[in-house]
Amino acid sequence: MVEIPEHLLIRSAEARAKALGITVEQALAEMKGESAPTVVEKEPEVKVIDEKPVEPVVAEKPAEPVVAEKPAEPVVAEKPAEPVVAEKSVEPVVAEKPTVDPNAPK
Repeated sequence: MVEIPEHLLIRSAEARAKALGITVEQALAEMKGESAPTVVEKEPEVKVIDEKPVEPVVAEKPAEPVVAEKPAEPVVAEKPAEPVVAEKSVEPVVAEKPTVDPNAPK
């Protein structure tokens, strides 16, 4: 026989015992094959549920479209402001001419 975990066997035995009106120990012994199965002589009680037939769904007319009196004005995105850059004052670099000392030896 296949090894079934004990907790599952007990759970199944509890459900079987409740359904058949027997003890959990008796249901467990029957499941393990240690005793003869319980024979239920009377038919189980069946509950009749009074169900109403489902009414067919009638398709409704589509709703008339709603017309706005004044169309909404389109949203125009503003042009992003250009970043302000501080101007640096740049002075032109003027190369100085070397001064020649007329008294300097050549």
